Amino acid sequence: MDNSSNYAGVYFGEKPPKSKKGEIRRTRGQILTDLQAYAQIHNGDTLTVSAWHLLELTKDISRARTHFLTLTLRRTASSNPRTLYSLVDAEVLPFSMLEAVYANRASLSDLTPVSPRAMLDQDEAERKREGALGSVMVVSIELPKGDNRPPRDALTLVSVHIIQPLGLFKVHKDKLSTIPTLPKEFYIQCLKNSLDGGVYAMKFHPFTPF
Repeated sequence: MDNSSNYAGVYFGEKPPKSKKGEIRRTRGQILTDLQAYAQIHNGDTLTVSAWHLLELTKDISRARTHFLTLTLRRTASSNPRTLYSLVDAEVLPFSMLEAVYANRASLSDLTPVSPRAMLDQDEAERKREGALGSVMVVSIELPKGDNRPPRDALTLVSVHIIQPLGLFKVHKDKLSTIPTLPKEFYIQCLKNSLDGGVYAMKFHPFTPF
């Protein structure tokens, strides 16, 4: 497989696609840059809270060691990091699946070996020294236009991901533990609204920076 950041194919084993006249295809490097910008702006609120809810960590925080959250995303026309992507779907998957996907795989950015478990362990150890409860892994995947495959399939078939270990803090646990558990669909809608530029809520309200 060609791991070049200038390569426009996004599926494992895909031959270089032929662009139609006037068509501009996104390269792996462009996708990775956009995913990193989106993650930087959403890690501390949207993605962390979504992981707490969808993995049900207030009931059993040890699930952060055995499961992870995968999001499939669609690139929007926006240039604002907060609205670079709209949500396609979200799914909680076993950590063993992530380890299998990244076995013998190198990072797109610097071609070093990638070990999701080692990343999670290192992040968790560092955060616990700072008083955190632990860490949880979130994987984000950009799907090309027209591709609506489930997250579990995208994880194994789409070659450009970002994997982010996020800190789990007592302040989140204490606050979220007071809220009754709601159906998954509720949290998915909150996540969707947040990625669309709103606050993390069931009804859309524009996000206002502090």
